[in-house]
Amino acid sequence: NEQPSTDAKETSPRVKSLSIAPNPFSGSTTVTYALENEQLVSAQLLDVTGRLMASPISQQRQVAGEHRFTLDANNLPAGLYFLALQTGVKRQTQRVVITK
Repeated sequence: NEQPSTDAKETSPRVKSLSIAPNPFSGSTTVTYALENEQLVSAQLLDVTGRLMASPISQQRQVAGEHRFTLDANNLPAGLYFLALQTGVKRQTQRVVITK
């Protein structure tokens, strides 16, 4: 008995790439990422203590392909932050530096 090939939608959800440019930045920056398949996506900006500072995307269903959003940090103090991108069960975190 041959097993049927696994459909792309059945594979574990993954982010192909995550980039933040410019970084460091003042004001706002663009976050770009690519999804291998449709999934729920959340993005959170955390300070160094893990406190939630912003939630640019909250449990949004997104299709496979490249996505981008603008991260606005005009109301945040300068410093080191972490952008956590949650896609399905995977979580990717990247350092973000805000300058003034």
